[in-house]
Amino acid sequence: MNRETASQMGVNKTGIGLSPIDSRAMLEAARATHTLPDGHHYDEWRVRWAREAASTIIGSVPPPSTIKGMMKSAADAITGKRPSVLVDQLGARLAFERTGARLYEAVLAKVDSTMMGGAIRSTLERFHEQELRHFQIVRSALQALGADETAQTPAADIAGVESAGLLQVASDPRTSALHCLDALLTAELKDWESWSMLTALADSLGRSEILPDFRLALSEEEVHLDTVRKWVRGQVETAAKRSAGD
Repeated sequence: MNRETASQMGVNKTGIGLSPIDSRAMLEAARATHTLPDGHHYDEWRVRWAREAASTIIGSVPPPSTIKGMMKSAADAITGKRPSVLVDQLGARLAFERTGARLYEAVLAKVDSTMMGGAIRSTLERFHEQELRHFQIVRSALQALGADETAQTPAADIAGVESAGLLQVASDPRTSALHCLDALLTAELKDWESWSMLTALADSLGRSEILPDFRLALSEEEVHLDTVRKWVRGQVETAAKRSAGD
């Protein structure tokens, strides 16, 4: 069985259905360990830890690195606007777009290792180039706001953790092209939603100088999402129709 036929039935010993005696013992052990030695449940401790950590933060948004940025930030503060929120979200998009470009590179390599190619590969190449351009759009927007694009904001830290698993899927030599396209679909769903939010946020803050590029990125992400969604659906439907001997 190769990675492209991994959905076929085979020897899989991960389930508990074929071993009722062992499964009962495992369930009993799980129930016995749900409560900690001090009598508290795990969920109670999660609540306690979250409350204790309420005064701590993952990071912070640095102040503007230019005089122009400081003046604009001060003017926004007078009107009740918080440009730091936009900078934080731009930091997250920068981190995600960076990983997104690497994700496309990994998917392209996986496609090259399979029988897929042609139109799909050329489209992937175009999307990869657009993701690189989106990275530059975010970088330029941060510079226009007087922010340091190299700073790791709190949202950027979270985005890095979120996207790491997707890149791991695509980089694993054992995964199939379908697995990688599925990871790409998850990334594109996040991309589209984030660019939609960023565009609305920049508009509400009156950042007209960055809106045209944001709207371009959003329109391209809509195409990415629709295309990858169709690819995944088509691959799944094709796999379901294959005979066991194929």
